[in-house]
Amino acid sequence: MTSHMPIMVDLHNKHVVVIGGGKVAARRINVVVRYTYNITVISPEVHNDIRSLIEQGIIDWQARRYQSNDVQNADFIIIATDNSELNDSISREASNSALVNVASNAEAGNATFPSIIHRGKLTLSVSTNGASPQLTKQIKNELETKYNESYESYIDFLNQCRIKVKHTSLSASEKQSLLKSLLSEDYFSQMQQQEMLQYLDRLT
Repeated sequence: MTSHMPIMVDLHNKHVVVIGGGKVAARRINVVVRYTYNITVISPEVHNDIRSLIEQGIIDWQARRYQSNDVQNADFIIIATDNSELNDSISREASNSALVNVASNAEAGNATFPSIIHRGKLTLSVSTNGASPQLTKQIKNELETKYNESYESYIDFLNQCRIKVKHTSLSASEKQSLLKSLLSEDYFSQMQQQEMLQYLDRLT
């Protein structure tokens, strides 16, 4: 199996087309909808999770079967019908410039869905390229424990510091040294964070 390179993609202005409306399609959509609402689902029927997003006006639904021109102008195509032969056929009709995920056969597409952990601005993803879903789940659980919910505010703090440090008169090496020092667990304390932000304010 070809190894997939991890990459962060901005889907904000990209058109996502999902062929299929079952449980698998719903899981894929629940991931993608965090990054764009420009999603069109093509399927005669849809899972309740998808229907909820449709009723909220978040995504578009075309209640019909797939047609060959449905994927011609799509930037990201998710193929998740319950017919594996149809899935492979649709993948061959997709543009070579599009990202294509085939739920029933990862090798038929050029994009896969890793397990993802979100902690605010921090995103962690885990994949074994299909070799062991159980190991992927185990590693994800370990990362969720290590990088718990507290990391969301901590990452925001680091981002604020980086912006403030940029505007100080410190030398480049001093800036790097100061930012590196913030990786200490001491700065998980909100008190320590506030003291550092106040200190940086005095330097700007």
